[in-house]
Amino acid sequence: MAEVKKLMDTAQRELYKAKEKCRSSNTERENAKRRDEHYLVGEKVLFYNRLVGDEQDPSKLKLRTPLYEVKEVNGDIYTLKLCESPDIERRAHVGQLIRYRGGDAQDFDAEAAASPAFGATANGKACE
Repeated sequence: MAEVKKLMDTAQRELYKAKEKCRSSNTERENAKRRDEHYLVGEKVLFYNRLVGDEQDPSKLKLRTPLYEVKEVNGDIYTLKLCESPDIERRAHVGQLIRYRGGDAQDFDAEAAASPAFGATANGKACE
Protein backbone atom coordinates (compact mmCIF):
# COMPACT_ATOMS: atom_id res chain seq x y z
CA MET A 1 0.00 0.00 0.00
CA ALA A 2 2.88 2.37 0.74
CA GLU A 3 4.30 1.72 -2.72
CA VAL A 4 1.01 2.71 -4.39
CA LYS A 5 0.86 5.91 -2.33
CA LYS A 6 4.45 6.72 -3.33
CA LEU A 7 3.63 6.17 -7.02
CA MET A 8 0.53 8.37 -6.72
CA ASP A 9 2.58 11.18 -5.13
CA THR A 10 5.17 10.91 -7.90
CA ALA A 11 2.46 10.98 -10.57
CA GLN A 12 0.84 14.05 -9.00
CA ARG A 13 4.19 15.89 -8.85
CA GLU A 14 4.91 15.09 -12.51
CA LEU A 15 1.41 16.17 -13.53
CA TYR A 16 1.82 19.43 -11.63
CA LYS A 17 5.17 20.10 -13.35
CA ALA A 18 3.65 19.42 -16.78
CA LYS A 19 0.71 21.73 -16.09
CA GLU A 20 2.99 24.52 -14.90
CA LYS A 21 5.21 24.17 -17.95
CA CYS A 22 2.19 24.36 -20.26
CA ARG A 23 0.70 27.30 -18.32
CA SER A 24 3.95 29.28 -18.43
CA SER A 25 4.42 28.73 -22.17
CA ASN A 26 0.80 29.83 -22.81
CA THR A 27 1.31 32.90 -20.64
CA GLU A 28 4.49 33.87 -22.48
CA ARG A 29 2.83 33.41 -25.86
CA GLU A 30 -0.23 35.48 -24.94
CA ASN A 31 1.74 38.23 -23.21
CA ALA A 32 3.99 38.62 -26.25
CA LYS A 33 0.96 40.03 -28.13
CA ARG A 34 0.19 42.66 -25.51
CA ARG A 35 1.43 46.21 -25.33
CA ASP A 36 1.80 48.05 -22.06
CA GLU A 37 0.02 51.38 -22.24
CA HIS A 38 1.00 54.17 -19.90
CA TYR A 39 -0.42 57.67 -19.93
CA LEU A 40 1.07 60.80 -18.41
CA VAL A 41 -0.76 63.38 -16.31
CA GLY A 42 -2.24 65.97 -18.66
CA GLU A 43 -2.40 63.62 -21.65
CA LYS A 44 -5.67 63.41 -23.63
CA VAL A 45 -7.40 60.03 -23.74
CA LEU A 46 -10.69 58.59 -24.94
CA PHE A 47 -12.70 56.58 -22.42
CA TYR A 48 -14.14 53.46 -24.04
CA ASN A 49 -17.21 52.27 -22.16
CA ARG A 50 -18.08 48.72 -23.14
CA LEU A 51 -21.85 48.49 -23.15
CA VAL A 52 -23.89 45.46 -24.03
CA GLY A 53 -27.22 46.06 -25.72
CA ASP A 54 -30.20 43.92 -26.52
CA GLU A 55 -32.67 43.81 -29.40
CA GLN A 56 -34.72 46.76 -28.10
CA ASP A 57 -31.66 48.86 -27.22
CA PRO A 58 -28.68 48.08 -29.48
CA SER A 59 -25.28 48.81 -28.00
CA LYS A 60 -24.05 50.62 -31.10
CA LEU A 61 -26.46 53.43 -30.27
CA LYS A 62 -24.91 53.75 -26.82
CA LEU A 63 -21.30 53.98 -27.99
CA ARG A 64 -19.67 57.20 -27.03
CA THR A 65 -16.02 57.79 -26.34
CA PRO A 66 -15.77 61.21 -24.65
CA LEU A 67 -12.47 63.06 -24.47
CA TYR A 68 -10.80 63.11 -21.05
CA GLU A 69 -7.58 64.46 -19.64
CA VAL A 70 -5.50 62.35 -17.24
CA LYS A 71 -5.51 64.01 -13.83
CA GLU A 72 -3.86 61.37 -11.63
CA VAL A 73 -2.16 57.99 -12.08
CA ASN A 74 -2.33 55.25 -9.45
CA GLY A 75 -0.91 52.04 -10.95
CA ASP A 76 -3.36 50.81 -13.59
CA ILE A 77 -6.15 53.10 -12.36
CA TYR A 78 -6.38 56.60 -13.82
CA THR A 79 -8.38 59.55 -12.53
CA LEU A 80 -9.78 61.39 -15.53
CA LYS A 81 -11.19 64.88 -15.97
CA LEU A 82 -13.88 65.33 -18.60
CA CYS A 83 -12.83 67.95 -21.15
CA GLU A 84 -16.40 69.07 -21.82
CA SER A 85 -16.90 70.04 -18.17
CA PRO A 86 -13.75 69.92 -16.02
CA ASP A 87 -15.66 69.49 -12.76
CA ILE A 88 -16.68 65.94 -13.77
CA GLU A 89 -14.15 63.25 -12.89
CA ARG A 90 -14.13 59.49 -13.17
CA ARG A 91 -11.76 56.62 -12.51
CA ALA A 92 -10.91 54.12 -15.22
CA HIS A 93 -8.67 51.13 -15.74
CA VAL A 94 -5.91 51.47 -18.33
CA GLY A 95 -7.68 48.85 -20.48
CA GLN A 96 -10.64 51.21 -20.94
CA LEU A 97 -8.52 54.05 -22.32
CA ILE A 98 -7.43 54.85 -25.85
CA ARG A 99 -4.71 57.38 -26.61
CA TYR A 100 -6.17 60.49 -28.26
CA ARG A 101 -4.18 61.32 -31.37
CA GLY A 102 -5.90 64.54 -32.39
CA GLY A 103 -7.84 65.06 -35.60
CA ASP A 104 -6.42 61.99 -37.35
CA ALA A 105 -7.71 59.59 -34.69
CA GLN A 106 -11.30 59.88 -35.81
CA ASP A 107 -12.65 61.28 -39.03
CA PHE A 108 -15.18 63.90 -37.93
CA ASP A 109 -16.48 66.52 -40.29
CA ALA A 110 -15.86 70.15 -39.36
CA GLU A 111 -19.47 70.76 -38.35
CA ALA A 112 -19.56 67.87 -35.86
CA ALA A 113 -16.20 68.86 -34.38
CA ALA A 114 -17.39 72.42 -33.80
CA SER A 115 -20.65 71.41 -32.12
CA PRO A 116 -21.01 72.04 -28.36
CA ALA A 117 -22.03 68.41 -27.87
CA PHE A 118 -18.59 67.35 -29.05
CA GLY A 119 -16.97 69.54 -26.41
CA ALA A 120 -15.30 72.16 -28.55
CA THR A 121 -14.83 75.63 -27.17
CA ALA A 122 -15.46 78.86 -29.03
CA ASN A 123 -12.06 78.73 -30.72
CA GLY A 124 -12.60 75.12 -31.85
CA LYS A 125 -10.08 73.54 -29.46
CA ALA A 126 -11.16 70.98 -26.92
CA CYS A 127 -9.81 70.63 -23.37
CA GLU A 128 -6.93 73.06 -23.03
